[in-house]
Amino acid sequence: MIMRSSKYTILIICEGEKTEPLFFNSIRDRIKDGKIDIGDNVEITLRPEPKTDSEEAEETNEHRAYKRKKRQTRKVEVEPLPIPGIPPLKWVEEGHRELKDGTFNEVWAVFDKDQHPRAKEAFELAEKEVDGRYVNIAFTSICFEYYLLLHFEKIYYDFEKSECHEKCKETNKEIYFQCGTHIHPKDCNGFLCINGYARKNNYWEGRKNNSSVYDIIENYLYRGFVNAEWIRFVSDKLNKNKPIYLRNPYLTIDALVKRLVGETKEWKFIGLDEVIAINREIEFSVHNNKTIQIRNISKKSILIPANSFEILSFSPDKTERKGDRILLNKGDEETIIVSTWNIDKKKTILFDYDNNKIVFDFSVDYKNMEYSNVMKKLTYLNK
Repeated sequence: MIMRSSKYTILIICEGEKTEPLFFNSIRDRIKDGKIDIGDNVEITLRPEPKTDSEEAEETNEHRAYKRKKRQTRKVEVEPLPIPGIPPLKWVEEGHRELKDGTFNEVWAVFDKDQHPRAKEAFELAEKEVDGRYVNIAFTSICFEYYLLLHFEKIYYDFEKSECHEKCKETNKEIYFQCGTHIHPKDCNGFLCINGYARKNNYWEGRKNNSSVYDIIENYLYRGFVNAEWIRFVSDKLNKNKPIYLRNPYLTIDALVKRLVGETKEWKFIGLDEVIAINREIEFSVHNNKTIQIRNISKKSILIPANSFEILSFSPDKTERKGDRILLNKGDEETIIVSTWNIDKKKTILFDYDNNKIVFDFSVDYKNMEYSNVMKKLTYLNK
């Protein structure tokens, strides 16, 4: 008989063994410390669990001692067996097994594109119900670092890899070019790899090899949420007929981060001259002349509270609130002239209504947007 915990249990299955587990462990630590409040009854399990610096140092010392044969016996610890199967399908399969077993109430599989052969099957399996629940996928293309990059810059760019490297013929070991530092003659300077681009712009400054990358983006989570929503919006415009596991860039990992930090609102990016219905109560649209239209489409009176608009400032994440109190009777429409707010054209604005956050800016005519790899890369080279 399975003993069910009285707590609400969440399992996060990570592809990576270090970066992602350390990242989510940092959030878990803040939940335990009471710095993030998602309820006292939540228990989070990471698979694999991250190793602390002292554990890694102990393993390294034991390995060295074993090689020098200075020790006759070695401490043997039982570690979890690797998850069997083909990536990324195996992580979703593991999630299904856990949901069927009943140990966990909620399961997330965290993986990236990374040329995995069974991505299509992984996404299809995640859509299959297990006792009323599903395995959630937290996906990033091309790698987890793209999500980190969005906390520093709003960038839509099809990087080819996370790091540039090659195998040394003499030693058969991988040599990493550390792009962006100009140490290696094959440094792509961030043209091909995400980490090279980040180093070039000093985004990873202060990051240590064995430390959690959550520390460098913790004060910019809001920016990451906004830019991730923008990435999906642009990708849907340019690649609407392509499955998301084949797109680059694309990501959904911010959904898991929102879940863990207690951000419960539904976010959606809206383009110029598009109309979105919210809760079947109001229609909302944004226009190139820096105006916003809100129309009551319900059968009741609607109150838009004062300060319902957030103007996001990125250094660090801070918001300035704007907007008067508006009462809309049935069929009423209100035009808000944003130019009076004295904001930059590229500023990101969020409209907060009930359980929704509508994200928009006035910088691009997304209806007529056209991208090509050549133009994107020429634009990058000429920055």
